[in-house]
Amino acid sequence: MRVRMGKAGGPPVQMVQEGADGVLYVRPNVVMSADVIARLDAMLRHFVPETRQAHYNYTEAALKLGVSEYWLRTRVGKGEIPHRRVGTYVRFTDEDLDEIRDSLRRGPPT
Repeated sequence: MRVRMGKAGGPPVQMVQEGADGVLYVRPNVVMSADVIARLDAMLRHFVPETRQAHYNYTEAALKLGVSEYWLRTRVGKGEIPHRRVGTYVRFTDEDLDEIRDSLRRGPPT
């Protein structure tokens, strides 16, 4: 499915209309209800890849986690948190960051 905007001054196009050619036409400058936006989002989600980044460095990971870079470096050095080594560089995947967040929520082991 493709999305094409209707042309201004062209033939009237409903707010959202699927043409016989399978193209979804959207009229420009139209305020859409939350329901219509949710339906469009659900339809387009299958065609647009997720934009999650594969690897983060210390600075990016610290910002995403809300911790200091020093905290990350210390925990990596002790082997306490998940990470990847790419050559001599340390990188974090989204899955690594999710695991670290979960461990931060749980707190230290007792």
